[in-house]
Amino acid sequence: MHKRFVYLNVSQKRLMITSNEMNDKECIQLMNNNGGDIYMLEGLCKTFCLGYILGSKGGIEIANSLHEFR
Repeated sequence: MHKRFVYLNVSQKRLMITSNEMNDKECIQLMNNNGGDIYMLEGLCKTFCLGYILGSKGGIEIANSLHEFR
């Protein structure tokens, strides 16, 4: 079964998509999903990240660019 997770590294203010859960105190899990097609999971995570970056404008400045999640 495929799994994908989206984490926010608080100190670096960067979003990360991983295939493994992280137990790092610097990272907050924002999203997890599993099962289904790997490309669909990747697409869902990228869409979430794009929305998170756009939704955070005027708040927390995320270090990632929109182009990283094409």
